[in-house]
Amino acid sequence: MRKASPYLVFTANYFLVPTTVGQDFPNSNTPLNEHILHPLPHTYLSESHLPLNFTWGNVNGNSYLTRMRNQHVPQYCGSCWAHAALSSLADRVKIARSYIGLRERCKIGSNNGLQPEEKEETNDVPILGQLGPPPGPDLDLSVQFLLNCGVAPDPNVPHASLSCHGGNSLRAYEYIHSTLIFIPDETCVGYLACSSESDEGFCPKIRHLTTCDAWNVCRTCDGFS
Repeated sequence: MRKASPYLVFTANYFLVPTTVGQDFPNSNTPLNEHILHPLPHTYLSESHLPLNFTWGNVNGNSYLTRMRNQHVPQYCGSCWAHAALSSLADRVKIARSYIGLRERCKIGSNNGLQPEEKEETNDVPILGQLGPPPGPDLDLSVQFLLNCGVAPDPNVPHASLSCHGGNSLRAYEYIHSTLIFIPDETCVGYLACSSESDEGFCPKIRHLTTCDAWNVCRTCDGFS
């Protein structure tokens, strides 16, 4: 579970409720640096505006969720915070790509440089247009990259790590935005369930694959001719 708006919200592959943040670790004492571009829903919606039930898994017969994943395959790793953060982020991308109006405006701008026509917004017209069928394929973000380039546990800074030994999904978003800047696709760095300091299972034998070196950002098979 992790902290959300004051209202019950279905998003990503997790049910968010207004409770204490806890993806393995609660928030550390260091405050989060928020980066907010648009008004948050709780600032302009009241409880009366909310449906009795809602799931992104079935909106007019379409699912806007990406695949479910298991943090403990191929072995145990306390990375539920990373799976929560990147699964939610991938779902948000899938939802954003499915807005018909937004997709049409981007298409116009990319093909001939035309600026989208200014239209007066009304209360009953969504800002991004209408949701259409999700365009595929789904974006699958690399959890392993976040573990490789995360923050190792530090006894002097409790609850601040981003590794197989715990983390926090909200802090992961801040770290991605301020430090990593991007997350590669899962096909670049497959999930190993190890972070740089992990000594569990086979992790010591693949230490070179859990570094944040440039060559390890996106690996491909060599030997092709």
